[in-house]
Amino acid sequence: MLSFASLIARNSIRSRRRSVLTILSIAVSFCMMGVLMAMYSLFFLTEPVQDQALRLIVRNKISFANPVPVSYVDKIKTVPGVREVMIQQWFGGTYKDARQPLNNFARFAIEPAKLFRLHLNM
Repeated sequence: MLSFASLIARNSIRSRRRSVLTILSIAVSFCMMGVLMAMYSLFFLTEPVQDQALRLIVRNKISFANPVPVSYVDKIKTVPGVREVMIQQWFGGTYKDARQPLNNFARFAIEPAKLFRLHLNM
């Protein structure tokens, strides 16, 4: 009676192409896992930049799509420590056919002159 190891060795030699493709697919899987784990640690396990702690995002309590009144801009500017206020409004966008929900994606209307001041070291 043949042992389990000898059956594995005999079948791997029988079809070399299948064996090579299996080894390559496992190697590619490990490489992809390594790249994804590196990206995960880069984005989520690193210390945040100090400027990120200085940002405060205010939104409407009802929904992300409902805007905060524009009159609040002046009220927010009067809060001590606030250097800049930018309005950012979400609106739905569609790609190709608006009738299919898979073609929806988020779009934001922003104030481009203030965007880089707020996100790049004010």
